[in-house]
Amino acid sequence: MAPKRKRDRRRWYSISVDTLRLLVFPGVVLMVVVVGWLGFGLWQEYRVERRTTEVMAQVEVLVEQLATREVKEKYRPEYESAWAKFQQASSAVEADDYRTALPLAVESRDALLALRNALGGGSQDAQFVAVEGGVEFRRGERGRWQPARGDVLLQPGDYVRTSVSGSAEIYFPDGTFFVVRKNSQVIISHALEGSGETGKQMEMEYGWVNLSTSKTPGKVRTPDAEAQVDSDSEVFLSYERSSGKGRFGAIRGGMVLRPDEGEPQRIGEHEQVVQTEEGVSDSFPLPRAPSLLYPPDRFEINSDQTDELTLTWEPVAGSTSYALQVSDNHLFGHNIVEDMDRTKTSALLGIHGEGSFMWQVAARGADESLGPWSQWRRFRVVSLASRATIEDQIPPPLEITSVRPYGNLYIVRGKTESGAILSVNGIPVSVQADGTFNKTVELRVDGAAVIEIVARDAWGNEAVARESVFVESP
Repeated sequence: MAPKRKRDRRRWYSISVDTLRLLVFPGVVLMVVVVGWLGFGLWQEYRVERRTTEVMAQVEVLVEQLATREVKEKYRPEYESAWAKFQQASSAVEADDYRTALPLAVESRDALLALRNALGGGSQDAQFVAVEGGVEFRRGERGRWQPARGDVLLQPGDYVRTSVSGSAEIYFPDGTFFVVRKNSQVIISHALEGSGETGKQMEMEYGWVNLSTSKTPGKVRTPDAEAQVDSDSEVFLSYERSSGKGRFGAIRGGMVLRPDEGEPQRIGEHEQVVQTEEGVSDSFPLPRAPSLLYPPDRFEINSDQTDELTLTWEPVAGSTSYALQVSDNHLFGHNIVEDMDRTKTSALLGIHGEGSFMWQVAARGADESLGPWSQWRRFRVVSLASRATIEDQIPPPLEITSVRPYGNLYIVRGKTESGAILSVNGIPVSVQADGTFNKTVELRVDGAAVIEIVARDAWGNEAVARESVFVESP
């Protein structure tokens, strides 16, 4: 990541506007308008088709889930009505009439969700919260691999794998969040019902997983050990399939590692252990997460005035080098900049084009192990000159696609303008490069409540959406 423009442009996200400035002849302008109008129409049709395909896939999952449950007699009319709408939607899809199919599919999905929750099926399901890059899942040992999507419900025995540029966040109803990093494969596990203890939620075949528990402890199985994670903890687990080497660390809270051979070992906060064929090592310090210094969160840089941005962070005692990642997604699966061996506590980025980005840093210890990543920060690159002649008084688009309840937790999903500043109940939320966002909101008071979503664009225009919910704690 040298400061030379040529190298930085190779590694940097760019949206060039120079070509548009050359369109000065009326004939060319007219042609662009006509092509743009036609293109917008095609894009709208593609958007409806894609959304219909997503909802239809969700309905198929729900139908599969309910087929394994006993549908009570009093709910049979609701199920048959939802199934009929799904059949109508399928017929419309076969006729390429996606505008007719979409509302029918949504009605079917919502009815099946309500039925599943009424049968008590919602409390045990995990689901994807966010997906970036190459992420796939399959149903059991013999299912076919298919692309992962947000809102897909995961069943016990389902497999999830990520590619070299993939990453996925998975939510469990007990409040546990898993982030499956790139080059990983995991299995959603069965809970041990009636055992009086928390069942393991995930099995790792290989790769790297971060998890955060809430009020309930968690368990994760690797090929050679089981990690029992304390409540209110944040830990990571990694396993190299080729060498059989595992690494376990506690960023916050702690866990107990129970190897298949040997005695259990306690791993406290900011500690880690390594497991090899020889056994489990003694615990040793985990490098601290670096504190980011500059730029501050939500920093905005005008690319008309400068083409460079310097990132700085505080040194971590005992570290030998640092890892830096810059991405347009908070999961950091496919990174624009990835430098895993920086000796300095700063980095100079070359800037070209507009967009919203995130960055994070981790310290590497004397044993070359990588410590926890810092809390990521956001910055936005804008070109005010390209907007100087435009008087924008139109609020950004704001679409709430779903508000999914899990007791007093709600997962809010939606879409707004790329680069917009977004908040949910006053809490800042990351907006992806395509404008999509998701946020988990915890409402602590039972009864009627309102979730407020606010999006603000570069000109200060605001769009507000409010969702009324009724909170019932489990």
